[in-house]
Amino acid sequence: MAKHKQHKRAKQIPKQPAPNTPAQWQAQVQDLLIHNKPREAVELAKQFLKQMPGQEAEETLISAYQARVHALISSGMPQEAHVLAALARERFPAYR
Repeated sequence: MAKHKQHKRAKQIPKQPAPNTPAQWQAQVQDLLIHNKPREAVELAKQFLKQMPGQEAEETLISAYQARVHALISSGMPQEAHVLAALARERFPAYR
């Protein structure tokens, strides 16, 4: 009898409607961070910055980058964390 690997189901986050205000973008990024999804939070924050450039979007993206760096370090990937942190510092020198 063949053995089958059972995949762990990821915690499902309810799909939210597309954000159309800065507060909605920030709330969705924070929701992803709360659910320990920093990679997805970074991607959403990048979209926020593209759709609504400005200080709020930059600060949201920096917060997402910080969470992602911490997650990489926690996962035993310090080199990747260092590269991502350097990239964020280069792109957003005002937020050092």
